[in-house]
Amino acid sequence: MWTIKDSYRLGDDIQSKMLAFALSAEIERNLISQRTKEALTREKAEGVVLGRPKGRKSDKVKLSGKEDIIKDLREHEELLDHLDLLVDGKLKRAAVMLFYKKPGRIISGCYVKIGKFGKGSDLQYQDTVEGSLFRIADQVIDLIYTKYLKAAITYEHDVRVETYPFPREGVREVIYNALGHNNYAASVPIQIRIEDDAMYISNNCILPRGWTVETLIGTHKSIPFNPSIANAFYRAGYIEAWGRGIQKVLEFLQGAGFLCTGIYSSGR
Repeated sequence: MWTIKDSYRLGDDIQSKMLAFALSAEIERNLISQRTKEALTREKAEGVVLGRPKGRKSDKVKLSGKEDIIKDLREHEELLDHLDLLVDGKLKRAAVMLFYKKPGRIISGCYVKIGKFGKGSDLQYQDTVEGSLFRIADQVIDLIYTKYLKAAITYEHDVRVETYPFPREGVREVIYNALGHNNYAASVPIQIRIEDDAMYISNNCILPRGWTVETLIGTHKSIPFNPSIANAFYRAGYIEAWGRGIQKVLEFLQGAGFLCTGIYSSGR
């Protein structure tokens, strides 16, 4: 199928599936934006004063009414301070996402959806992984390789060898980057679609101003979208903060025998 306006081609190849997945994510973002704008327009038409009154600062903050969360995290105050997750003695939202067991109470899209698909829209089974970002980072990878992927079994010198269709090191690098660079303000979870011959990992990533696909795959400095989360992941040994995540993924894939035919960008 061809679209005349944007010259998109949708077929049965991997590139078409990647494009369709990216387009569906873009449509979801546009619908959320449209609903938000319509709600604000309706409120304004009804005479509701939007925003904070001039000259007045609200006494309420993001964690107002969540004293149990604050108390729970305060037990690790020294660690949070070491990770620069406190400002004037107050918790950053990143602290809640990284360490609190139910961050979804504050940030609605702070979780990961995994689905196993057959042909087309055939959803065979799925999981939702919730909890702190550190817990999600570990559990998602283990879940993918124990439940969603099948390993080919061979023997070398009578030793059993299991080979998965996608290199674990590459998948881990992509997931850690998806968690660290996600725009959580969009309230849309990270989605992982797994098929027999393909895996799609989608987040609401916003590239730095002026960056292109060529910038992303070339040598560049690290500019994390969520500096506080990236710093915590770096100190925990999850990432290296050198801006070489894409290069490492490509190297892992090439080492596993994959041929990269191109990297594509869709949306804003």
